[in-house]
Amino acid sequence: MKKGVFFISVLVLYVSMSPAQISYWPLDTDASDAISVYDGVAEPSGVSFVNDAVRGPVMFLDGDGGFVTLPPSLLDGIEDVTITCWFYWLGGGVWQRVYSFGNPMPDVRTLYLCPQDGLNPNQLHITLGGQPPGGVFTWYDYTPVAIQTDTWYFTAYILKGDSLQFYLNDELVVNTGGVLVDPEDLTPDLGNYLGKSHWEDPTFFGMIDDVRFYAEALSPAEVAALYGSATAVKSEKNSVHNFRLNPNYPNPFNPVTYISYETAGSGAVSLKIYDMLGQEVEPLVDETQAAGAYTVVWNGRHCSSGIYLVRLETKTYSETRKMILQK
Repeated sequence: MKKGVFFISVLVLYVSMSPAQISYWPLDTDASDAISVYDGVAEPSGVSFVNDAVRGPVMFLDGDGGFVTLPPSLLDGIEDVTITCWFYWLGGGVWQRVYSFGNPMPDVRTLYLCPQDGLNPNQLHITLGGQPPGGVFTWYDYTPVAIQTDTWYFTAYILKGDSLQFYLNDELVVNTGGVLVDPEDLTPDLGNYLGKSHWEDPTFFGMIDDVRFYAEALSPAEVAALYGSATAVKSEKNSVHNFRLNPNYPNPFNPVTYISYETAGSGAVSLKIYDMLGQEVEPLVDETQAAGAYTVVWNGRHCSSGIYLVRLETKTYSETRKMILQK
């Protein structure tokens, strides 16, 4: 451990509660859950992890049998839920699933997202189906917008009480009530899936990245913040005129957070994590970089709860921000 060379001021911090994230699958090198115990199991063939020019390391599914199985117990005891993810569809057969949760016939209960509806080509398709206590089974199908291949999309699927909201990028494209489906009722007999249907449909052909589950309905502001911070993840901008270290998101976090920064010229860049004693915890960046905007991920799973410092240094600029790891 190395001691930092900068002076640490003592400040009074206001700590706000972050959304209750259940699970987070970065899908950078495997299907592990970065937050809890809900690790996915990738099929031995058809699933690979590649470096995308826009989003960096992501999961690639070949459309010929590749998918990931998630645990059946994922939604046990959950009343409200938000599911967010990024997907990049390369085309192919209809009714492919970005994700599918629940059960097929005869005991149907289901929630899924398709990049292309089988009845309305090129239309995004989302479904929610279930049977409320004492009621009858009901399908809720929506085809709100047309999407394109070869494009990254951010999605947020939100269930709260009897309401359903669905965001595509930063736009609310479905907003309805009366759906009467409890997320807990979607617990399947066998498994939940990324890239696969519970029926005999084609598997997903394309890339999936950063799948997140929250045990609550995110607010519009929280969705916008998540989308806004993630659009810079693993990407560069060509028109940066200043050096800047942005606030990490989320903050507080457990245990993963995104740290974004901007450099105004080519040169050596150092980005490191320190504890409150000024000791170096982890170097994140130590290399020469071109001018641009960058985002890196810090996983504090091996660190204890507390306040940490992230410091950006170049030849002509330095800045430090505080982060709160809350386990």
